[in-house]
Amino acid sequence: MSLKDILAYPEERGEVDSSIRAKKHTVALTEGRITRRELEERITQEREAFQAKLEEVQKAAEAEKLALMSESKREEYKRDKALKELEQREQAVAKRELMADAFEMLDVRDLPRQLAVCLDYSSKEACERSLGELEKAFNESVTIGINSRIRGVSPSSGSAGATDAFLAGLGYGVEV
Repeated sequence: MSLKDILAYPEERGEVDSSIRAKKHTVALTEGRITRRELEERITQEREAFQAKLEEVQKAAEAEKLALMSESKREEYKRDKALKELEQREQAVAKRELMADAFEMLDVRDLPRQLAVCLDYSSKEACERSLGELEKAFNESVTIGINSRIRGVSPSSGSAGATDAFLAGLGYGVEV
C-alpha cells in the first residue's frame, strides 16, 4: 500500500466509512510499512514538486501578462522588475553589512553576540539606537541580578540571652 493509497479519500478507494481509512492508516504505520523517515521524504518530494509546479504556473502567468502588453509597456515592466530585484539585493547586502557592524559594536561594548538578533537592521541609525537601548536594558538586568545575589540572606546577629536551639533540644539551657 503506497502513501497515496493511505492518504486517499475513502470514496476514491471505494470505502464509505472514514473510520476504516483511519484504522488502515494506523495499521499501516504500526506494522512498519511506512517509517517516519519515508513519510518525511515523501512529503519533501511532494513539496518540491508543488514548488516547481507553482513556479511554472507563475512563469506562464507572467508570460501571458507580457504577451498582452504593448512593446513599450513590456520594456517598462522588465525595467521595473529588474530595478526591484536590484533594490532587494542591495537591501540584503546592506543588512549583512549592518549585522557585521553590529557584531563589532557588541564586541566593543562587551555584550554577547547572541543579542544581535534583537537589533533593528532597517537603517544604521535604527541599528545604533536599538543597540543603545539593548545595552541599557542588558546592563540593568545584570545589575539587578548581581545585587540580588550579593544581597542574599543577611546573617543574624547574636542577641543577648539567646539559647542554642540544638543544645536546648538536648535539654541543656546553654546561652550563646
